[in-house]
Amino acid sequence: MKIGAKNKKLNSNVFYSLLSKSVGLCLSFITIPIALKYLGQESYGLWITIFGIVNWINFFDFGLGHGLRNKLSEALAIRDKDKIKLIIQTGYSSVIFIAFLAFLLSIPFIYNINWNGLMNTSVITNSTFVSLIFFTALYVFLSFVLNLIKPIFYAYEQPQFVGYLNVIQQLLFLLGILYLSNKYLSNLIFFSHAYGISMFISAFILSFIFFSNKKEFIPRKFTLKSIKSTGILNLGLSFFVIQISILVLQSSDNIIITSFLGPGEVVPYSIVLKLFSVSTMLYGAVFLNSLRSSITHANKIKDFKYLKIIKKKIVIGFFVGICLNIILYIFFDPILAIWLDDRNVFIPHGLKNLMLIYSIMLIWNGSFIVYLNALSEIRGQLIISVFQAIINIPLSIILIEYTNFGSKGVIFATIICLIPMSIYAPIKCLRIK
Repeated sequence: MKIGAKNKKLNSNVFYSLLSKSVGLCLSFITIPIALKYLGQESYGLWITIFGIVNWINFFDFGLGHGLRNKLSEALAIRDKDKIKLIIQTGYSSVIFIAFLAFLLSIPFIYNINWNGLMNTSVITNSTFVSLIFFTALYVFLSFVLNLIKPIFYAYEQPQFVGYLNVIQQLLFLLGILYLSNKYLSNLIFFSHAYGISMFISAFILSFIFFSNKKEFIPRKFTLKSIKSTGILNLGLSFFVIQISILVLQSSDNIIITSFLGPGEVVPYSIVLKLFSVSTMLYGAVFLNSLRSSITHANKIKDFKYLKIIKKKIVIGFFVGICLNIILYIFFDPILAIWLDDRNVFIPHGLKNLMLIYSIMLIWNGSFIVYLNALSEIRGQLIISVFQAIINIPLSIILIEYTNFGSKGVIFATIICLIPMSIYAPIKCLRIK
């Protein structure tokens, strides 16, 4: 394919990815005040924390999703159909095995933990906690398998379909909450069913679309024999360690806040984070993610002209992302007033300042990490990520316990932990020819 055609395809993919993700974000923003009204602030804060814990399962694929994406991109670049089929078949066999084993191992923990004590709340009984976490875990495990379709679409350089999945999920979830609001009193179990069913259906639809068009790649047998020969495990394990480190760095916040300050404090923190995540989500999870497989593909066939085009797009995207962050910061209060309407949620003073710094650092780091991930240059990342994960939780606790920062101490600790990567990633990219 000529450079002009490639560039046109890439622009189209990025445009529709951003469009679908923007629609999905709008739906999620509409959903939050409705969910707050349905559950109340403490129960909603509890849900955010519980789902955050259970959703960690998505990180426990030993990096197979990332490994599959890179190796599948390389196989597609050289049009090796046998290898493509083998990688997809091995990938699904692996995640099914991991999901089934992890679900069995999680059951004793679900039924034997004192959830009221762990979550620092008595808003629901421990038996309700058990049912809530069991069903949430079940849905997450099912979608864990089906969501392997996401890296497959990314490898095929069709990221817009992942955006479509998000839109379908958010729309189904919103409709589910609206239905529950008219039929039932506040109930976390029903709420978890609404979210879980929306996850499962959306992932199933996306999988059906792909395999109905590429029937030759439908996995027809279960096998783990080729997991080493395909290379997805070796590369995936490194990505896995980085994933776990990112998980600790970004997803432990709600647990720490719940444990030390109570679930009610999670809500203002998550609301400000949600607002500033608009720019990082659109830039990192959509824009950069749409380019990553193109970088892998172009590097595999030594198409350096195309890589220069991609680099220019990243530079432009970087400045757009920063500008969007500043706009969100300037108009924070009126946006919040319109968004939450009459929901009285107190936002700690200075929290938005720290969130602005945090989101800008994520945009900066992502601009360089996308290259390192696409080219499988992840050794340095791995070391720094582990270091970040080790110091993040104790530093967050120290800032909560020994300062008057409150929930702000958690995001301040995360900002400190991001500094080493902010220095390393650009230096490493400059050294790669």
